Parts: sequence; C-alpha cells; structure tokens
Amino acid sequence: EPLLVACFNAHSVGAAERRTEIASFVVNHNVDILFITESWLRESGDEAKLCDLSPAGYSIRSFPRLSRGGGIAVLAKKNTFNCLTFSTILDFDHSSFELVQATLTLQKRSVQFFCLYRPPPSKKNKLSDSMFLKQFPKLLEFCNSTCGSLLIMDDDFNFHYDCPSSTCMSKILDCISIFNLVQPISTPTH
Repeated sequence: EPLLVACFNAHSVGAAERRTEIASFVVNHNVDILFITESWLRESGDEAKLCDLSPAGYSIRSFPRLSRGGGIAVLAKKNTFNCLTFSTILDFDHSSFELVQATLTLQKRSVQFFCLYRPPPSKKNKLSDSMFLKQFPKLLEFCNSTCGSLLIMDDDFNFHYDCPSSTCMSKILDCISIFNLVQPISTPTH
C-alpha cells in the first residue's frame, strides 16, 4: 500500500491555529508521514505544542535548531513512526541548511528521506548561496551512498525553480542531473 508523504513549511507552530491547521491537514489527507520545516520548536518547554500537533494515532519527533527559529519536526502515523529511525549527524558539512535523515524500513525494504530547510542567506546568519552550492553536492553524494529508495524534500529551498537560467538554480539543476536525480515538482507549491 503506498504511503502519503508530505513536507510542510510551518513558519512557526507558535499559534494554536497553526497547530490545528497542520493536525487537520494530516487527518483530512490521511498523511502517513509529514515533515515540518521551520517548526520553531525548542528543545524543552514545547511539549504542549507537540501534543497539539499530534492527532490521535500519530507520533511526533522534533529536531530544533539550537539558535533562534528554524527546526524540523516529523509527524507520522504510529504504525509508520515505529518503523522510522532518525539521524541529524551526517559525515559532511551542512551548516548552510538544516537536515534530518529518516529511514523507513518495512519488510526488509528501506526508503531514505532527507528533509532539508535552507534559511534565506543574510548578514545576520552569515549564510550565502556559494556556501550552499558548495555543500549541496556533498549532500547528494551522501544520499547516493545510502541503501534503498531515496526522497529528498524541502518546503522552502529559497531558490526559484521557475528561474532555471539563474546562475544558482542552473548549478543546482546541473548537480541534480549529475547524480541522476529527478525534480518531480516544477511549479510553486504554496
């Protein structure tokens, strides 16, 4: 039976209405696994928010950014959640983006999910396009070395796929092509 996997940019789950919207989306669309970027959840003190995000029959795990904002959370049906293992410690520098690897193992088959969020570069966070363009191929190389099927997702890459002629986007698309990956979504999703 196919799984429904989605990625959702929360732009913070601080507001109760936002948490209700996410939980309703999961239930109404029968989502099996939901990756939530920009959760803005803290390491401790947000247990009530985690409960609000988890409808009956679902479990959640949060991977907060240690500095202000950001963070990734994974919400999944309990029977699916029990088959997931997570990692945020990977063998390459990915300081220009947040990343969670989730491995789903079912009946000796595995699917590798890599959810990333790239904060927009600014003087304050000291991130740059060139930094990302240097680190992104290392992510793809790492992904290529994993076993099982592969799905790399983001809900806010902060690059515009609808401008393939831009220098940055051209480099990203070249990199995706070099690793024989396919960008299945070519239109804005928000």
